[in-house]
Amino acid sequence: MEGIGFRDRIQEFVTQNAQVLGISMDTVEANAAFAQKYQFPYPLLSDTDGTVCRAYDTCPESGSGRVKRNTYVIGPNGKIRRVYKNVTPEGHIDEVLAFLTASDSPDQVTHTSYPEESNSSGKGEKVIMDEEVVHKVENGRDSTADGRNGADVVINSPPEAVMPVTNTAVPMQIADVSPSQVEAAQATGSPQSVFALGTLGVDFVSEARRDSIMHHMDGNPNDLAQLLAYFEENQDQAASIIWTLSLDATPIYAVMPHGPYASTGYERLREFLGGQLTEGVERVSIPGVIAGQIRLMSGQTVPVIALNIRCMYSWSTAALIEAVNGEPPAKTQEQEAYARNTETLANFLQRIYHELRNLGITSQERAINYAAANVANAKNIFESALARKLELHSIDVVSSPICRPDSDCWDVKLLFFDPENVLRAKTVYQFTVDVSDVCPVMVGQVRSWPMP
Repeated sequence: MEGIGFRDRIQEFVTQNAQVLGISMDTVEANAAFAQKYQFPYPLLSDTDGTVCRAYDTCPESGSGRVKRNTYVIGPNGKIRRVYKNVTPEGHIDEVLAFLTASDSPDQVTHTSYPEESNSSGKGEKVIMDEEVVHKVENGRDSTADGRNGADVVINSPPEAVMPVTNTAVPMQIADVSPSQVEAAQATGSPQSVFALGTLGVDFVSEARRDSIMHHMDGNPNDLAQLLAYFEENQDQAASIIWTLSLDATPIYAVMPHGPYASTGYERLREFLGGQLTEGVERVSIPGVIAGQIRLMSGQTVPVIALNIRCMYSWSTAALIEAVNGEPPAKTQEQEAYARNTETLANFLQRIYHELRNLGITSQERAINYAAANVANAKNIFESALARKLELHSIDVVSSPICRPDSDCWDVKLLFFDPENVLRAKTVYQFTVDVSDVCPVMVGQVRSWPMP
């Protein structure tokens, strides 16, 4: 099945700034069920009225009931750059990737035809298009093809392209084709933002992929130090594995750089993983949007984060505390206060890492994760609380009653108490985080008041 081939090598298309889509004439419901069954990490389109298949001459011939199995590469200018007709699974992914890698003439059109064969498996056409085409394809219903009458689409994405394709209406303008109705089967509405904390790891997709990497690197890919050294010498190979984000040694996401800055994303991932190995990095923050799912070598299926490099952070507890507190004082009389400050900050971070650990999906989760990743923003809180010899009691996140238009604001409340006088009123310190953007941001000033 070609769809599985695209699924298993999706990161290689991402490296080429390409996005895979699939087109089918099946219903949205049937396609959605098939997408779930095979865990496709890319969206597919349901062309139920046949507008697209007529435009690309892939409609079923009379009496066959099956869409032609073709692949199209479409460039940023909206023109078809390459056509593969009657494709077969064997070797097809390799030749498409080779074309994307080597092609430098967007106006040149080439054709490759394969012998006609019966489509007994019911698979359909595959299409490779550009992000401009996605914006032109809309006003339709995005779905996932069930292999009976399906098509896979690969889209070369410009900066800030977001996947999966959503259901915003945009007219299609290719070859005077009228708009096709496309509806989201895998996801509807805006992409789900994520701001997750965890540790980086790698997954080899399959034993064959791991052995292939081992052969090329002439070393042990399970040794992360050796693997990173290999990636430093062969940076394009960083996309041949799945990068994962884990909590308590359990993968919770696959992390996938995409778009024209994908290479920068992989560079940051290599840097962060190297920091975990040699510099004591304990946590990283991974921002982005959910872009489907992918199957790991263990058989576990995890969501894919389309990475946004703008607000990636890595840190260790000790380094973060030192950044807030400064270097340990030389004077003995100041060391006790410094140690107490350090302990309180460490307590705050550890409670977020363990007691409040989460997937970074909901607004509340993203707000609290941002607070942990940017504890320096709360420096004044801890300085004030520690000057009054207060200890952290609890952390709470509630929806803010006041927020800017088109924002999603949450109040992070830190409640402190006096361990030497439990009858003394507790003190609340509060700051507001806006999580409407994929990169959360603190807004306004820190506020404080006593609480009985």
